[in-house]
Amino acid sequence: MLNVHTGKRRGYSRIQYDNKVVFTSLKTRHSTWKAALKLCQGDGGVLVQLKTKAYEKLILKKYSKFELAAWIGMVDDPDVNNFHWVDGDYPSHDNWGPREPSHSFRSKKENCVILRAGKWFDTNCEEKYQSICEICGAP
Repeated sequence: MLNVHTGKRRGYSRIQYDNKVVFTSLKTRHSTWKAALKLCQGDGGVLVQLKTKAYEKLILKKYSKFELAAWIGMVDDPDVNNFHWVDGDYPSHDNWGPREPSHSFRSKKENCVILRAGKWFDTNCEEKYQSICEICGAP
């Protein structure tokens, strides 16, 4: 958790942007989307929500050295085919890969989203990927 003396969280890196402080962590254990969300929630956070282009750019820069295919905090409401962040907000911008979102592949529903090669791709929530967690902190 948070070290009150250094302002750091164990296993998390500090990012400051737009007068906010966010702690992020790449979880390399491959898991389903739901398990990844629970892992982040266990740390007091959520899967990363790339709500602004500026924040997304920081995350991409931070994790660009990794061969990254990781869960992010976006999920589809299957009843209406609208993707939203885990907090319920709808994206103010998009960064979908080519021909995305496709909503299905080989008859499998694709209701969860990964970040791969700097783009968003919808995929089946039962697939297993790394994940990026975020915890909002005080400025």
